[in-house]
Amino acid sequence: MSTDWQVGGKTYFTDADGQNGMVSTIDSFHAPYEIIFKHLGELRDGVEDLESEKVREWTGSLEAYHLEENAGKTRLTVSVDVDSSYKPMMDQGFNKGLEVVKKLSENH
Repeated sequence: MSTDWQVGGKTYFTDADGQNGMVSTIDSFHAPYEIIFKHLGELRDGVEDLESEKVREWTGSLEAYHLEENAGKTRLTVSVDVDSSYKPMMDQGFNKGLEVVKKLSENH
């Protein structure tokens, strides 16, 4: 994990083209054990939206990743603090992403 990431800096979770996704900030970073993102807005067609009513519904939601080693094994714990109406969307994204993390970790 890169140690040049800065608390308070902008982070973008985007599609493959980098034009659509979420605008976030790093709320807490303790490499390599913890990173917590706070979601600020949305990126649509390369333009940030930090103020629309749609964005204000979930601005400030937190997404946390924690690594813990125990007996030579590493456990990844992910938690999300988001309005329940966004839970299905977040679950779908996490299921896909964590499947990739699992494959990468088992093959290295």
